[in-house]
Amino acid sequence: MTFTEKLPDAASIGSVTLSVKNLDRSINFYQQVIGLTAILISDGAAFMGVNHDPFLILVEKPNAAPTPPRATGLYHAALLFPTRTELARVIRNVAVRQYPMEGYADHRVSEAFYLSDPDGHGLELYRDRPRSEWQMSGDQLNMGNDPIDLAEFFAQIESDRSPYTNAPDGTRIGHMHLKVGDAAQAVDFYTRVIGFTTMQLWHGAGFVAAGGYHHHVGLNHWNSRGGTAAPETCARLESWMIRVPSAADVDAAAARFDAAGVRYERHDGAVYIRDPWGTEVYIDT
Repeated sequence: MTFTEKLPDAASIGSVTLSVKNLDRSINFYQQVIGLTAILISDGAAFMGVNHDPFLILVEKPNAAPTPPRATGLYHAALLFPTRTELARVIRNVAVRQYPMEGYADHRVSEAFYLSDPDGHGLELYRDRPRSEWQMSGDQLNMGNDPIDLAEFFAQIESDRSPYTNAPDGTRIGHMHLKVGDAAQAVDFYTRVIGFTTMQLWHGAGFVAAGGYHHHVGLNHWNSRGGTAAPETCARLESWMIRVPSAADVDAAAARFDAAGVRYERHDGAVYIRDPWGTEVYIDT
């Protein structure tokens, strides 16, 4: 196998699997509030997405307990909307349905809104600014937490009164943000072993990506420093996927894992590995 230090530039986030206490409740939330479609429901699982592209897998775990606040695992899964107008439409739908919003920010590379699903899984709904507007500060991408002018943001859809029924084509998982036990250790693992590049280090957090993206993975220990994974009895992040263009890229990932001396498994062409806090990530085409 060929050893390469980094993931290919075209690497992206493929899908995320979450366990939930009540599948019907979760399907209703993701359909009615977010606008995803249940593409397939089978054997206690729902494959949610847009058109025929499932990227959110919900697995029912009856009587699941909430994830402890200081456990490692999911901070939020981030749904990327293709345009600012489409982001405004889904956020207006959240407001119309009186579903609680937890915050929002202009990150200079993107505009983002935050909420949690019925099981407490964190979600970010966001849109990217054009890459031509991104700026560097030395060797790091300039990202921050600036306010969003909500009046200006919603003015773009003031004349659009069409009902919000479905998330638009092109909606997908744009990035993952994980709670880890130590941010520096996590950045080392996700760059040296997984193959991302560091884009920004910031106050107990790191942001890493492939292909110059602002971040495919955020890693923070703000409330989880020294923490461990949530018990299997909890509704939690079960796994997530990095999509690469070719089988050769999967082989290259396995070679990186071998070089790092890290245990992994291969199934159906994919390589599966766990980060130092037990979060499963797999690389596949």
